[in-house]
Amino acid sequence: MSPRIPDKSYALILSTRMAHRLGFMLPKVGDTLVVDHDRLGTIIKTVAKIDRLGRFWLKRENDSSVSMREMGPIRLRQVIGKVVFNIKENGSSGITVGKNEQILR
Repeated sequence: MSPRIPDKSYALILSTRMAHRLGFMLPKVGDTLVVDHDRLGTIIKTVAKIDRLGRFWLKRENDSSVSMREMGPIRLRQVIGKVVFNIKENGSSGITVGKNEQILR
């Protein structure tokens, strides 16, 4: 599998604080989040599941990435924001723009 946001791409992030002000709901399964991980630093991953304690379990997009079990659960206070727009580098035509599919749900 290739990553949802490839290397050398740009991601527009809706911060958790701004999302709350705008009345958006909490992150849900399928959302792509930017997270401040205790051990891994700032990472971008997709929500795979939410446990009964409200913690987020994030999945990897390819086999060379860190697994869900290695990352462990993420608390809401660790979520920096949600990826709402993605700009990918395209070798032949420069930059192409595509919406993150979760924003349409």
